[in-house]
Amino acid sequence: SMSVEKELTDWEVLELAIMKTESDFNTYARGSKGDLGLFQITEIYVEEVNRLLGEPTYVHTDAFIPERALEMFTIYQDNHNPKHDYIRAINAHNPGGESIGYSQKVLSNMDWVRNYEKIKKQVQEFNRSDSL
Repeated sequence: SMSVEKELTDWEVLELAIMKTESDFNTYARGSKGDLGLFQITEIYVEEVNRLLGEPTYVHTDAFIPERALEMFTIYQDNHNPKHDYIRAINAHNPGGESIGYSQKVLSNMDWVRNYEKIKKQVQEFNRSDSL
């Protein structure tokens, strides 16, 4: 059975671009202000996610577990950015990031992710045709 690669959605591209911008895909990244993991999640962010859920579901070190980090990101965004607007998503994730050109970095990393996916697909096709 051949595995069919499904295209990433634009939102998934954005999520990956934020991870690349925040941690360069380092699951165990630690920031200078106590931000942890792929998304560089802060203590305050975790508190907000727990507030939205109405119960203390997450602890800060969950930011080191990719699945849990993505869950927190999703809960935060679904509540604060229900229309999944990119610019709003970027600004919600890093308020005040504009002083360091944050949104521009994320947007150019979206291009990086799309390009990476395209190259990955070409390599997979090349390897498949090689093994026929």
